[in-house]
Amino acid sequence: MSKLADYTNDDRAVDVQAALETFADSIGESGGDLETIAFDFLASFCHFCDRHALKMDDLLRRAKMHYEDETEFEGKQLVFLS
Repeated sequence: MSKLADYTNDDRAVDVQAALETFADSIGESGGDLETIAFDFLASFCHFCDRHALKMDDLLRRAKMHYEDETEFEGKQLVFLS
């Protein structure tokens, strides 16, 4: 059974932080600057997309729709994703 029905935006943020911490550990940047780790992760995710023939722009467009829905168009990142 999916936990998405009860999955909050705080849950999402906590899960992403855990993923970024794991990524930081794997690249030897544990405890490093969060912004640097985040953009390194995103760059690596682009390489992942290349390897698996995924289109980053399509993923971002779809992620934006989910983010808008999850934040009821009140999220702080909406300007960036426009």
